[in-house]
Order: sequence, then structure tokens, then C-alpha cells
Amino acid sequence: PKEETPSGFFGYMFQAIQSAISWLLYKVFQVLVWVAAAAIGLFGFAINADLISGPTGLLNQPVIYELWKFIRDFCNIFFILMLLIGAFSMVFQLSSYNAKKTLLSIILAALFVNFSFPLSRVLIDVSNVPTYFFAQQTLGSSGGKSVSQVAGGALLSATGMEKLLLGNKGKDAEVPTLIVAIVFIFMFAVALCILAVLFVIRVVSLVVLVIFSPIGFMKFVPGISGYADEWWKKLVGNLVFAPAAMLMLLVSVRFAEVIQ
Repeated sequence: PKEETPSGFFGYMFQAIQSAISWLLYKVFQVLVWVAAAAIGLFGFAINADLISGPTGLLNQPVIYELWKFIRDFCNIFFILMLLIGAFSMVFQLSSYNAKKTLLSIILAALFVNFSFPLSRVLIDVSNVPTYFFAQQTLGSSGGKSVSQVAGGALLSATGMEKLLLGNKGKDAEVPTLIVAIVFIFMFAVALCILAVLFVIRVVSLVVLVIFSPIGFMKFVPGISGYADEWWKKLVGNLVFAPAAMLMLLVSVRFAEVIQ
């Protein structure tokens, strides 16, 4: 049967109002799509390898290394004090003080403290390998391009969300469909923005952790062991967060491709 269409003055008014509402909702949807695209751009910037470990990356800045050297020299003072205590214990033959065991612990800790800068950077690079792999798989085929370039391509093609949510109708979609699409793209954009901000915070946190990396290897020093445990907790949390988040994002993207 043929659909009944309203006629007369009120019929045309109803159609005009419906068309205006659909046009307005479609414009809101387009704005939210570009907000999500901007979040993808920020996300690509935050996971760019050159931002952390590149030739001009944050960890290769001279000021970062100088700050690390200051913390390292401060920690070395404790080793000198521990060696003096060990020397006095050997001179006075204190039975309660295990000189050999303590000396070995001091030597190992001193080695780790003085090499904490490259050691922490190696741990960060190991964590970034699966992160960048999942990022390339999420944002599309790399084709020899960097993650930031792939993210830029995703930024330009972000309007593909319109086809996923509205199909081939586009701005001619019905009002309920547009409302559902707006709600979905709003949540998608907010989630992407939060994820991008979290990755930016991760970059800053890793820089701070590298600067204070000597403290992480001073667990045997009384009064500092608590800070060492906290340093390792923060480091492991930031290292695990990136690949785990990218893996979940990859699963979400693959799911969206299947339902499309």
C-alpha cells in the first residue's frame, strides 16, 4: 500500500519542520564527527614514537639528562655513607653487620642506579613495541608511514563514521536514526578524547619517572624503599596501560568493521 502523506498547509508545515530538525541534527552529527577526528589527531600525537624517543624527543633533551644526573649524584651520597658504615663495622668487627652481603648489595645497587637512565628507557621501548603494533593495526595499513602519519590519514577519513551510523541515507536519514547516531558519536568522541588525554599524561609521567629512576633502584636504603616501590608501581602501570588500551581499541575497531 502507498504511504499516506500529509497535504494542505499543515502538511507542508509538518514536512518543513521535520526537514529543519533533520538538517539541524545532521549538522550536530557532523560537528561531533570532526570532534572525534580531532581526538584521533591528538591521539596520534601522543603515541608518536618520535615524541618520546626520537632524535628530538623528550627523553633526548639535554635538560632531562641533567636532571637525572642530579638525582643520580644525590643517590650516590647514600652509597658513600653505606661504604663508610661498612668500613667502620669491619674495623670494629661488629658481628651483627654482614659486611660481605652488604658490600655486594651496595655494589649492585650502585651499578643499577648509575645505569638507571638507559635501563628505564629500554623498558619504555619494550612497552612501546606492542603499543605501536596495535596502533598501526587500529589506524590502518602503515605502508611505510609512521603512526602519526597514519593517524593523520585517519583524521581526514574520519567521516567514514557517517556511513557506519547512517548508511547511504546521510542527511536524509530519519530523525530517530539521527538521534541515535548523535548519542553514539558523542560517546565515541568523549571516549577518544579521554584516551588521548590519558596518553598525553602517560608521556609526561614517563619523562618524570625517567628523571627519578635512580630512586627506583634504592630499595635497600631505609626510608627510601617506600618511594622505590611507588616508583616501580607507577612505571609498571604506565608501561602496561599503553598496549592494553591499544589492544582494546583494536578489538573495538574490528568489531565495528564486522557490524558495518
